[in-house]
Amino acid sequence: MYFRYSGEICQNGNYLEGNAGMFSGDVVTIEINMDTIPRTICLFINGHQQPNFMANIPASVRPYFTIYQIGDSVTVLSLKRCTEPSIATLTQKKNDRKLRITEKKFFNKRNLDLINMSETFGENCIICSEIPAKTSFGELQTFAAQFGEIRKLWLEEPNGKETRQALVFFTTEQDLEKATSKKLHFFNGEYIENITEDYKKAIQTIYDQGIIEDIKIIFNRVEKERETIKEIDGIWPKVTADNLLCTKYACEILYHIASADPIATNESIPQGKVCSSHTRTIKKLIDCSELDIKEQLQRKNTLQILSQLLQHSNLEVKSDSMSSIKSLIYRPERGMQKRFRCDKPLVKDLEEQIYFISLNCLINGETDVMKNEAAIVIGQFN
Repeated sequence: MYFRYSGEICQNGNYLEGNAGMFSGDVVTIEINMDTIPRTICLFINGHQQPNFMANIPASVRPYFTIYQIGDSVTVLSLKRCTEPSIATLTQKKNDRKLRITEKKFFNKRNLDLINMSETFGENCIICSEIPAKTSFGELQTFAAQFGEIRKLWLEEPNGKETRQALVFFTTEQDLEKATSKKLHFFNGEYIENITEDYKKAIQTIYDQGIIEDIKIIFNRVEKERETIKEIDGIWPKVTADNLLCTKYACEILYHIASADPIATNESIPQGKVCSSHTRTIKKLIDCSELDIKEQLQRKNTLQILSQLLQHSNLEVKSDSMSSIKSLIYRPERGMQKRFRCDKPLVKDLEEQIYFISLNCLINGETDVMKNEAAIVIGQFN
């Protein structure tokens, strides 16, 4: 990467126009914000920040500049460390925050709709699996309507090139029995599954114990209390005892699901069946884990398992897995800047995983964030 007098920035042979031209006597400042991860390089001419800047530079990349001009001399007036983020960095952070808020609202609404479906649309429901990725909502609706009146149809969000699942709620029990009376085929794949008696008993057990209903009551009460405090104080309150209790209830659900179906905890899910709901949860749990938990996960081949998902056709699954790998080797050190490090004895056993990260995320990564995280991780293996 280099700057030209015309104001162009050249990176990997591509020129970016838009900056002011540089002339003799101008004071040109190149600002590298070393306190952000990833880093940002901004260009200032006579104190005015230029619109084009270089962002998402991995922390593993060390700055090195050769300053020269053919014909005339160039004088470096000063080199100093800046601790305040530039306008470009602040703008990028603001945009990232807006994106996270939008995504959170979308996922919350989608999950809430799924939770409330049985309560709203009844129990005459079939589970549809192995639905091809290209199948549209309309195609599935037309096919399912031949068995009876549909009250609600929910189709899983696209999962890359992988198959998906759906729920179809019928108006009457007769329509349900008609749809499940025999094995049916949809686009050459068996997709309607009968719910076994064991699963029915397991689900009924969870409902009988009141776990789901208790969680809904607690969450509703906590949310109302938080909104009241927000209206009075103008800011959202910090974590309370009620919030802590919610996490305990959520874990209780996971425990009962694992207890009701022990096989699910012992058998791996095929890569094609993994979706963003899985990897988003894994990412969140690893981000919140303590150092000793992350070390245990490393020893249990978690890095190897996550690296396999870097070949997934769903970009969200791939991105979440790369972020989880980065988080897994994160080491905050007391009294020093936070940095990344991986236990060296593990490196010799991770050659295949390093290759997956390099090929799928660093070289062929779809986003700058993914490439940056891959560069940071690979930097720790060298």
